[in-house]
Amino acid sequence: MVNGNSIQFGNLQLLPALIRIVRPQLTSDYNYYNIINSIWGDLRKELEKAQKTLGWKQLRLIRERLRRMFEICGFYTDGIKFAKGCLHAARQESKSTIEQAWILTKDLGWLLVLDHKYNESISKIEEGLALFTELSKANKASAKVGEFYALRYLGVAHQHLARINSSDDFSVALNYFSKAEKAIRDCAEEEREGLRARICNNYGNIAVLKGKLDEAENYFRSSEGLFSALKDDEHLAIVRINLGRLYLSRINNLQKHFLYDEQTRLLDKAEKYLKDAINKANEIGWVEGQARAKENLVLLENLWVKSDKHLITFTFRFLRHGHKNGY
Repeated sequence: MVNGNSIQFGNLQLLPALIRIVRPQLTSDYNYYNIINSIWGDLRKELEKAQKTLGWKQLRLIRERLRRMFEICGFYTDGIKFAKGCLHAARQESKSTIEQAWILTKDLGWLLVLDHKYNESISKIEEGLALFTELSKANKASAKVGEFYALRYLGVAHQHLARINSSDDFSVALNYFSKAEKAIRDCAEEEREGLRARICNNYGNIAVLKGKLDEAENYFRSSEGLFSALKDDEHLAIVRINLGRLYLSRINNLQKHFLYDEQTRLLDKAEKYLKDAINKANEIGWVEGQARAKENLVLLENLWVKSDKHLITFTFRFLRHGHKNGY
């Protein structure tokens, strides 16, 4: 609750807040997103007021609680606006360069990528990377991780730009991913497996775009194994969406050869991965993940229809001409 120039947490009355925020008779599909979305209009007004009246110390408390919410719930525009206010306050009042670097990289840069504002995202992330690089020289461990994320996000932004420009040259993106991979060696040991899992997934996405499906599957499998071991459901959902998309790509390559049994096997696998991704996305209230998985399920249904048509065509050809060929 915003009150003058302070935030009151200690005297919060939890039960009245619970009654206001959580609706009665929850259904099984009610999650974090549903709760936040139901009060978002009021919460947005509170945030706008907070940015005008609160200092950086108070805004930091809000940022720590809401940064991931903007990403998970898909409130990118609101998150970008709030991040810009936090960055201004941090620059005015905070002596911590690393906080500014993280706001530039994650709060602003990554949300701009998710919001498809790639050129602006590159500008902000490069600014954050420059700060992390300077901090790394002083052997700040969190700056090493920050360098990894900044380099990786730059790779993702350039990957999308290449795709938008209908280019098959992903060398800029791959160069950033390679630098990010090298940065892992300087990160704290407990961070490394999660970072490797992320970069494997990025390499897999590039391999799919280049049509190297076997290579892509190897990367996705490595990423899946690491995220499974880490019990990271959010990123497991991402990888399984990518595996589902991979199998859909394989099916497109098979249809012209009338390989019905193989198509059916791959369709079943794609459906399994995409439905598993939807379940995991639902559990954590990840809106974009739900949408991406469902979009690919629609493509899968279309491929089932095409596959059935191909089987009918093949059967007709066999009945009409097969005996002449000695079948």
